[in-house]
Amino acid sequence: MATDKWTIKRISVGFSQYEVEILQEYCKKYGTEKTDVIKVF
Repeated sequence: MATDKWTIKRISVGFSQYEVEILQEYCKKYGTEKTDVIKVF
């Protein structure tokens, strides 16, 4: 049985304006992308 572990699935996640600002500040500070930060959690 073949499995493709790299298949991408898209989901939607809602954030408050405050959470978006925190995420943007974090990404700017550490030079990372938002998707990479969200993947960790």
